Amino acid sequence: MQGTQQQKPAWVWTRGRIIKLFTAIALYPLCLCGVSGRWSWPQAWFIIFDQLLLYTLTAVYISRHNPSLLPERERFIRNAGTAGFDKVLAPAVVALALPMYLAAGLQQRWHAALLPATPAWQLAAAAVLHVLTVLLACWAMTTNKFFSSVVRIQTDRGHVVCDSGPYAYVRHPAYIAVVVQTLAEALLLQSSWLLWIGAARAAVLAARTAAEDAMLQQQLPGYAAYAARVKYRWLPLVY
Repeated sequence: MQGTQQQKPAWVWTRGRIIKLFTAIALYPLCLCGVSGRWSWPQAWFIIFDQLLLYTLTAVYISRHNPSLLPERERFIRNAGTAGFDKVLAPAVVALALPMYLAAGLQQRWHAALLPATPAWQLAAAAVLHVLTVLLACWAMTTNKFFSSVVRIQTDRGHVVCDSGPYAYVRHPAYIAVVVQTLAEALLLQSSWLLWIGAARAAVLAARTAAEDAMLQQQLPGYAAYAARVKYRWLPLVY
């Protein structure tokens, strides 16, 4: 999407943002390694470093090139004009994220109904898939100047349709990235519990996608024409 001219603040890495970053850095190991009791768990550390590294680099890029997006995302459902359905669905997506990793950690600790041992080549494929899906989500964030954490028409930020980058191929690339990323994590961690909670999260994302897409087609100028041109929401030829 193209945006209006934005002023770059002198210092975007405020104390609050730095605290949130280090909280996230602590939470991942605690949920996976701490809960499982396995501090030498290579797959868990791979997931932790992959996400933290790529998302931190993305945040740095956004802070330099689209700084007004940071407060937009931080306000979450407190944003004026947040769609009614997203006051329920957006918190649900967030609320299901932490339990996925807690469940994976507990399942490892209790050795309860783990997925079958994954051959090395499948682990490698899952690791590559994880990197690619996180990169896809980061690509969407850095391409779309209006990548809010909630569904709303951002008239205060000059909201227009984004049809470049991954949006040239599907209308909601970050959602499918999250869904496939969860599948890769379940394989890497051998966690059926993570898979089931991830499936519930994917269902919420599918409902959110449908509601968001319908709203955008009705309220965002140019989106209906974009949807007619880019026909699929998540995966070409599938959905």
